[in-house]
Order: sequence, then structure tokens, then C-alpha cells
Amino acid sequence: MGTFESLAHTADVGFHASGTSLDDLFATAALAMLSIEYDPAAVDVEEERPVAAAADDLEGALFAWLSELIWLHDAERFVPARVRAEVRAGTPSDPGGCEVDGWAEGAPMGDWFVQKGPQLKAVTLHGLTVVALGAGAGYEATVYLDV
Repeated sequence: MGTFESLAHTADVGFHASGTSLDDLFATAALAMLSIEYDPAAVDVEEERPVAAAADDLEGALFAWLSELIWLHDAERFVPARVRAEVRAGTPSDPGGCEVDGWAEGAPMGDWFVQKGPQLKAVTLHGLTVVALGAGAGYEATVYLDV
């Protein structure tokens, strides 16, 4: 698993995440985001839910992926404990596009849920970046969230 750190911002909350691959980066970014609101390690894994996203580029795909996880949490009242992502940048049908297929493992929200931080409202495009670090060096992303 990659690493992440929180970033200070006057109106939003942000984080910087890194991963050894795009799959690892997207999973690490999801864990970083969820960790702002609650402790994913405190969630019992009871079921798995599919999560998919697509966009024209890596930044758009990360935005869509994280937005889908917020929707899963808010609209479906599902609390992810772990996530996995499979990122495909440049597909035969869309050489410039990016698709993400993933899974969230966790539990339906219940009385057990403990919110430790602000509720996540949305992913923002402000300062959103995905950067390749070079051959075999992995990837980094910066993300800000509306809370």
C-alpha cells in the first residue's frame, strides 16, 4: 500500500497520496479520503460492492472514482473498510481515456459507525493532480475535498 498525508486548506481538506502503480495510487487515495471522515480499520468487512469510473484522463478518472466512493457512502449508506482498483489508461476503444474498475469491502452503516472527522461532501477539481514519477517510480496525486 502506498502512503498519504493530509494537506491544510482554508475551506476544504486535502491529501497527497502516492502508490507504486496506478492501481495502488487509486486505492491509497480512496483510503486517504475515507480516513478523513472515519477510521476504515474499525469497519468489519461484511460484503463487497463494485465501484467503476471512467474519464478522459487520469485526473478525471481519479475525480470520478473518489466521487463514486462518496456516493456509495452517502446514498447507499455503505462504509468501505478496504478498496481495490484496476486502472486502465488508454483502452482500445478510447486511447486517450481512462477506466477504473474496483471494489469496496465494508459494511452497511449502522449504530456502530463512528464519525471522527468532517463529513465528505464532494471531490473538487481544485489542485487535483496525478503525476507519474518516472520509470518504475510510481505515481503521486494531490486531492482536495469539500467538507
